[in-house]
Order: sequence, then structure tokens, then C-alpha cells
Amino acid sequence: MAMNTRIVIAATACAFNVGMLSWWAQPVIIHSLIQGSALSEPQAGLVVSVEIMAIALTSLALAPRVHLLPTRRACFSGCLAAALFHLLSVFVDSYAVLLAVRLCAGVAEGLVYAIAVGVVATTVNPDRGYGIINAFNIIFASLFLAVVPALELAAPQAVTFACLAAATLVLAPFVRALPVTVENSNHHLSGVISAFDNRVWCLLLAVLLWGTGVNTMYPYLLYIGTQTAMEARQVGLVLGSSGLAAFAGVLLMIFIGARNGYLRPLLAGLFVNLAAVIAVTMIPGSMSYITGVLLSMATVYFIFPYLLGLSAGLDATGRIATAVAGVNISTGGIGPVIGGYLMSAGGPETIGYVYIGECLLAMYLITHVIRKH
Repeated sequence: MAMNTRIVIAATACAFNVGMLSWWAQPVIIHSLIQGSALSEPQAGLVVSVEIMAIALTSLALAPRVHLLPTRRACFSGCLAAALFHLLSVFVDSYAVLLAVRLCAGVAEGLVYAIAVGVVATTVNPDRGYGIINAFNIIFASLFLAVVPALELAAPQAVTFACLAAATLVLAPFVRALPVTVENSNHHLSGVISAFDNRVWCLLLAVLLWGTGVNTMYPYLLYIGTQTAMEARQVGLVLGSSGLAAFAGVLLMIFIGARNGYLRPLLAGLFVNLAAVIAVTMIPGSMSYITGVLLSMATVYFIFPYLLGLSAGLDATGRIATAVAGVNISTGGIGPVIGGYLMSAGGPETIGYVYIGECLLAMYLITHVIRKH
């Protein structure tokens, strides 16, 4: 990897963290709003959902023109705007105003997120690039989640949003190392595809199915774990260890790369991910739960960079990769709602049965996209 490419990837990793930090911080934000602002669980959940969907919709809206944006200026401005809205959230005591402020924060984060994903698509080796920025994201977000809960005891809402602002401002200067525009980044562009090509819609549908299925189970992992023989403390230790599993998954992806194509690693990752979800939701017992949770997190961060790399292979301007990233993050808002209905209808097993269909259909669609590519 050439030095200028390394600098671009490092700057992009910082931007990607700014765009993804609130997504990772959902449990901390919800806890701080319930404890510090006396909001109900549904109210706190809505605050987070509004922000996450704003990130997703902004990414999708920018996808067709992401390659035309003034990359460096827009990304740095988005970081500053996100930090500003995080700071404003410290002082807001009106629920309606808080929703509006978090919506604006999500738009700013979505701008930064879209540019980060779009820039990596223009690099010589986007697969490796997406693996690296996801690895850095796991490390940075894990540190954030380890530190903030210990600081928020006195004033949960103020401390949480102040920490989000501080983390964003720490990362913001580094995004100025991004190229002035995507088109001036001096990297090889391998191809351009029409947005109306059926491969684009098949890939977006595959990501929607897979991401929704994974995020249908994820919010209920603690509850499912407590239904086994394990205590809540032990379940928490398993979930805490899942970050290491995710890091291992993305390192494996970086090591394997796409030198032998996308089909085999993606299908293998999806198959193991399916087995992991079945182990968690349909096979009772502590060992199946522990194994399933760890394999599920590892495969999620093995699969996602490959999907972004495949998108960059279809369209090296970054439009498709940005759309895929937007769809994927939107499933974080869709999945929990569907998961709640499925849990009420038939418990974890229902989530498992639905995911079998979603994952198999996603495999079929991805196979179609790759064989037509």
C-alpha cells in the first residue's frame, strides 16, 4: 500500500468513526437518557432511532453524487456540525428539541459516513481498505464504550453527549488529509455501473435482508442469554467478548482479501453466520449461545467489508458502496422493530426461522450479482 494511500485510508478511518460512533453508542445513549432525563424506554429508543435513520437516509440521498462532493471540505464541515449538535444535546431539556437536534446530528454524521465509504471505493485495494477502517472502528468504539459509562454517573446525558462531541473533535483534524475530491485522489477507477442495473438492486436487497435479519436478533441477545443457564453477569461477559470476535473477523477478512474473488468468502461467511444465528435462537444451552454469539459477531465484520468491496468493484466512483452502507445502517433501525414482533409472536425460534429464509435469499442474490459481474 503506497504512502499516499495509507494516509487516505487513515483519514477515512477517522471519518468512518465519526459517522459510526453514535451507532455504536446506542446502549450508552439510551441508558443516559433514561437515567439522566427520566425518559421512558420507548422515548429514549426513538431518540436513537431518529438519529440512526438520519445517518442512513443521508447516506442513501448522497450516494448518486458522492463522487462529486468536495470531499475534504464537506467531510470536515460535517465533523464540526456533528460535534456542535452533540454539544447542543448536552444542554437540551425539551424532548421535542432533543429529537430535532439528534436528527440534525444524524444528517451531519451521515454526510461524513457517506464520504468515508465513497473515498475507499476509489482506492487501489478497496477490500483491504474497508477491512482496515472497520477494524479501527471496532477498536475506537470499544474504547469509547469502555470509558464513557464510568464517567456518566453524575450527569449521564451531559457526559455522554459531551464525550461524543469530544471524540468527534479529536478525529476531525485528521479528515483534512482526505483528497480534495474523490475524483482527484489519484487512484485507479476500475469501472462504473448504471444505478438501474439489476445487479445494483439485487445487491441492495441482499444487504437489506441480511442486515435486517442480523439486527432482528442483536438487540435481544441479553434477553436470550438470560433464558439459558447463565446468569446476567456471565451473559454480559459473553457480549463484552464479542468485540474481540468482531475484530478477529475483520482481521481474517483483511488476510484473505479478494484475490480469489468474492463468491467463496461471502458464501462461507453467510453460511457460518446463519449457523451462528440458529445456534443462538434455536438450540438451547449455554455453549450453543456462547459459540453462536461470538461467531455471529465475527462473521458480521467478515461479511460487511466484502460487501462494500464488491460494491466498489461494481462502481469505483463509490456510489454503490455508499448506498450499500446506507442500507446496512438503516437495518439497525428496522431490525429491532421486527425483532420485537417476532419475539412476541413465537420467541427467539421465530427469529431463527425468519433469518433462515432471509439469509438463503441473500446468498442467492449475491451469487447472482457476482456471476453477472
